[in-house]
This record gives sequence, C-alpha cells and structure tokens, in this order.
Amino acid sequence: MSIMSPTSALPLFPASHAMPPLRRLGVRLGLARPPVAAPVPLGLAQLPDGVDQLPVGQPVALCWPPMAAAQRWLTRLLLTLLERQPVMLVAHDAGWVDTLLGDSGLEAAREQGRLKVWLLARPDVALPELLDELPLAGWEEGQALFLVSPQPLLRAPTVQACLRQGAALQRWCAQRNAPVIFGHPAPDGVGPLLAALHGLGDTFEHIAGLGLDAGQLLWWVDRWNTATGPVLQHRYGLQADAEGALAYNGLEVQGQDLTLMSAPDALRVIATEEALGGLRGLPPGWQMVADWSAAVAAAHDCQAATVLLHAGAASDFPALAETVYTLRQQHPRLLKILVRETHDKLRAHAELALGAAGANRVIYRELELSRLERQIDGLRSAVYPQPLPATLAEALAPFQPDPVRGYLPPQAFCTQVRHTLQRSAATGLSHVLVRLLLQNHVPHLDALRAVRTQRDGDVVTADERSLWVFLYGCAPTTAEATLERVFALPLTELFASSVIDTTPDGMLNLLEPVAQAARLGRLTDHSLALATLRPDDAAPAATPAPVTASPQPAAPPRPALAPALLPREQPNPMPTVRPRLPRLRPAPMPARGPRPAPHEEGAWHAA
Repeated sequence: MSIMSPTSALPLFPASHAMPPLRRLGVRLGLARPPVAAPVPLGLAQLPDGVDQLPVGQPVALCWPPMAAAQRWLTRLLLTLLERQPVMLVAHDAGWVDTLLGDSGLEAAREQGRLKVWLLARPDVALPELLDELPLAGWEEGQALFLVSPQPLLRAPTVQACLRQGAALQRWCAQRNAPVIFGHPAPDGVGPLLAALHGLGDTFEHIAGLGLDAGQLLWWVDRWNTATGPVLQHRYGLQADAEGALAYNGLEVQGQDLTLMSAPDALRVIATEEALGGLRGLPPGWQMVADWSAAVAAAHDCQAATVLLHAGAASDFPALAETVYTLRQQHPRLLKILVRETHDKLRAHAELALGAAGANRVIYRELELSRLERQIDGLRSAVYPQPLPATLAEALAPFQPDPVRGYLPPQAFCTQVRHTLQRSAATGLSHVLVRLLLQNHVPHLDALRAVRTQRDGDVVTADERSLWVFLYGCAPTTAEATLERVFALPLTELFASSVIDTTPDGMLNLLEPVAQAARLGRLTDHSLALATLRPDDAAPAATPAPVTASPQPAAPPRPALAPALLPREQPNPMPTVRPRLPRLRPAPMPARGPRPAPHEEGAWHAA
C-alpha cells in the first residue's frame, strides 16, 4: 500500500540535478563512491568547534521545541540547503508545512521545483518502507532529504534489529552526495528526545537540538563529529539578531552537570547595597544596586553572572523568597544567586526554602567582607542543581512550619510532632526534641509560664515530672542556645536535667510513653490554667530551692543546662539541690546508616 498522500503529486526535480546514470548505478552496486561534498552551514552563525556544519553522506538527527525561534531557524536551514541543491521535505503535519511555506523564499523554491514536499498519509511510517517509496515520490540522487517525524523512525522488535536498521541507514546515506536530516519536533523539550536518539547507538554520529532554559536559547549537542574530533554533551548559548537569525553569544557549558566553559558575563557581580554592608571600592566587574527590585532589573540579560542579595529582617522573608524565585525563573541555571545574612540569622528551614526557590547558597553573617570576594570567586562555575518548582508556594511549602507555637495538651503535642516529622522527612530539615526534668520544688505551671516561644513550629507540653519541648528546624549543635531563648528564666532554676534526641525514630520512641499516657487520660491539660493567667503573671520567678542556714560560698557562674542520660522507661530521681549540673550530652541513639549533615539552626529567622 502506498504511503503517499494525494498532495505528493508535485513537480519532480529537474533531471540536471541527478548524477549520470552509469555513475548512479556504480554507486548503488558499491563499485563507485559519490563525489565528496563540503559540509553545509547549519543556519546558526559563529558556533565554535565545528558544530555549525551539516555533514554530507551521514544521517543527522535534529530536534526542536514548538516555538517561533525554531521555526525561523528551520526556514533559514532550508534556504541554506536550497542554495546548494534541491531539497525534498517529508512530513505528515500539513498545518506545520503550511506555516513553514509561509516564507516567500521557500514558497518560491517549491513553485520552481527546487523544494518538493511529500505529505505522508500516516505518521507511523517505518523507515524501510519510507525509503523504498522515496523514488515514487520524485526523490533523486544528489537531492537533500529532510524527514520530519514526531517520533524516531528507527523502530524494531529487538535491539539487534534496531541496530541492523541503523547500519543499513548509514550505508544508504553514505551512497548519497547530499545531507540526510531526521527532524523531530519536541513538544516536551529536547532533553528526553536527545536521550532517546542517543540510545540508538552508533546510528547517528550527529545529534543536536534547539533548546530553551529559562528563556535562554541553547544549541544542545549530544554528539557531533567534526574535523577536529567529536564534541560530546555541549550546550552553546544563542541569541537572535535584528533579522531573527540565531548566532552564538559566547556561552558554553559541558556535560550533564553543566560545567561552565565560557560566558561573556561570568565575572559580573550584581549586589545590593545592604548585602555589601559598607564595602568601599568595588572590585572590577561588580555593580552595586539599591534593593532587590533593582537587582532583578540589572540582571535581566545575565546568563552566568552572580547576584548577591541581602537577607533583610525576618518580616522581609516572603519578599526575599519571591525575588530569588523570580531571578531563577527568568535566567538559566548558570546564574548564581547568593543571599547574605544581614539583620537576623536565617533559620535552617528558611535557608533550605531559599535553596528550593532558586538560591545557590546562603552566606552567613559571620563571614567577613574581606572574604566575601574570595567565596564569590569560588562559585563562578556553580550551577543550580535541581529543577525549579512550578510555583513559589510549591517551593516553600515543604519547609514552612505549621502556624502553631507554645503550649499544647500532651496528646495534641504528640500528634503535632509526629505530623511535622512525616511532612519534613524528605527535606533534610533537622529538629530537636528535649525532655526537661523539673526540679522537685518547681510546679509545672511555673515552668510553663516561663516559656517564650516566638517561632512557629516550636511547641511545649508537660507530663507528670517533665516539660517536653520540640524545636522546629533546630540543629543539635544549637539546641542549648535555643532553649535559653525559649525560657524567660535560667534553665538551672527550673530543671534538674534533660534528655535530647535529634533523630526521627529516636524522637518517636522517646515520646511514645507520653503519647500512651495521654491516650489513657493520665496527663493533665494545663491549657485552661495558662489561659487564665493575668498579664503580670506571665513570667513569675521560680520558687527558690531550700538552703541551710550555714554560710555558703559564692555561687559559681551559671553553667549551661546539660542533660543526664535518663532511662526512657522510668524517671530518674534527682536530689533537691544541685548547685552544678553536668554538661549537655545527647541521649544514646539507635545505630543507623549515615545521615545528612545537620543544618544550622537559624519563624524564618532565629529569634
């Protein structure tokens, strides 16, 4: 059955373009080789490394997304081919062909018989069948062939059969003194299609496509044999001139991890005035702008520059995150976005959230300005490593604490901790659970009245002998300092010892007796008593411990609260008076594999 549609009955190529009959017969029998023709320009100007030349006598695989720039490039490519020889365009999408022929040059070439269009009756044509019917459609030796298919034409039931088809295609192309191009529209992006074409083995020694990365046009080369050797896994930046022609703009990256080879703006740094913190005398290539919006405007044409933003105060975090997300969304992954702490210290979950929104790194406020330039220089070749979520809300959601803080009844506390651990399991965010054993003379309500939680996610409850504190996004190394800020009174005046756990399984195991006692109704809910406190009762002094009448030496400086290693099954009796407490030590943790390094504890900022 013929695969030609009625529209294939167009004028044949003039006979003058064909090889002499005896020469053509010798080529087909393998007794002669076709004359070697020079490569044809690819329609992309100034590309380096020889990847701007279209080989002759070898199959070439090209792909492109559905965009106006791709349509202009294809038009230019066909016009370049037509300057050398006639062209047959084979496609199945009549609408796409009509759009292409809207160019006056291509339409004139078709009317003159130099461009022949063959519309396939169906899109799923197998390659052997298509090549057999090419002569019936008017194709002749020495004419360029451009086959456009929505899917790779090499299809076979086994890998070996597919490889045999590829070898046969290479032999077929080697006998033709003209370019043979397999074009593939890529509505979902060229990346997956390039990978599929790469999987065809050695069938194609030239595989490339026109891609788009955050508005930056790129020529993606999977493999391309050149006169100086193969070019593998390269991407070249493109920009359009006033007439719409695409040309190389100096950007070049290599490999799947996008190693930066060159970029015209690689040494450029755009920094907000507050991020520089009074730095005098900017280094060469640095530009200082007033605020975040000015930084976005200044970076509108950047490809691989560095943008340094100040973190601002805690209340500024939503605007900061939106600025970071906008910059990442509008620029390639080669753009470096750095955030420098200025007013408040970022909490760990805020730092991770900025990373998900597009920031490459957070620079801590402890870093001196004299070292800032060296750190930025060390990030020149950095690439943003992950896909950007579709919306800013989607990027921030996994890191935002629930809008709850302060005291919770025991059962609600256990539920909240369990929910938080489940929700943040995949984020790499660390938390801390602390059991604080009350001094024998300190009532529960006095200790609870001293609680000053100022950050969402930090919650407290109480059982028979202890207070339990869950610190959201807190690193183990900063647990002691954070606890000092949670309580209005010195910890040693309220508590005898503490137990700390920082692993999800360990926290759940440690909390299980509390959850069980809460389910059985054995624990007191202090919500009503705390809600009826007068404002001036918010932070009463703890009841002093009894002392003897004999003179006592001057008390040593107050040590930091250090937990004794208490058994988790039963409380450890403590003496009434403990002038000194042991240093803070974490509770034993179950053996487990290596965990990610804890993030620094830093609401979005530390209180």
